[in-house]
Amino acid sequence: MVIIDLKTGVNKMLNFFRTNAAGYMKRRLTITLFLVITFTTAAMLLAISGCGGGDKNVRTSTGEPEPTLDYDLKTAEKLFAEEKYGEAAVAYENFIKKHPLNNNVPYALFREGLAYFKSSADPKRDQTPTEKAAMKFSQLILTYPNSKYTSNSMSYLRLCHERLAEYNFNVGMYYFDREEYNAAIIRFEEVINKYSGFGFDEQSKRYIEESKKRLSELK
Repeated sequence: MVIIDLKTGVNKMLNFFRTNAAGYMKRRLTITLFLVITFTTAAMLLAISGCGGGDKNVRTSTGEPEPTLDYDLKTAEKLFAEEKYGEAAVAYENFIKKHPLNNNVPYALFREGLAYFKSSADPKRDQTPTEKAAMKFSQLILTYPNSKYTSNSMSYLRLCHERLAEYNFNVGMYYFDREEYNAAIIRFEEVINKYSGFGFDEQSKRYIEESKKRLSELK
């Protein structure tokens, strides 16, 4: 009797599973799909929140909330328009650091380079900003070769090198005229090795030879 009852119980369980298997699988699929949608939506919301600077918003003059993302870039643009190029360059850099995956990063990188370039237009003055501009334009060219700002970056990079060639030649002449020949040689060699092809190569070579000649005469 026990064996018969056991077989009967097993058969009833099998029949129940056959009858309800389709419904059971549908319920499992529905629950799984619901969980996938829920977690995907949550992840998207977190990503959007992170790219926009979290839940911190600023207010515009109209009272409408404006994402911090846009505010950061507009701050840099405002400083650039006011010709505060040093501050603008820093603002563009801050935007890039805060939003490295944003689509406007190539634009911000180009504008940062342009801000540095404009802040040192006189080749007779310190050209550290021009060196920074060249670095930014080079970074854009290498990192975003297909960007619409790459072509302009290449043009500005050449202008940077031309300005730096003239600057280093002038500094070399400054040292040469003061009979500081070793310092002069360093500058003239920098023109030839780093900024060749901008009209200062032959003069730099002549002054290197003359500097070395005068140094040998002083021994």
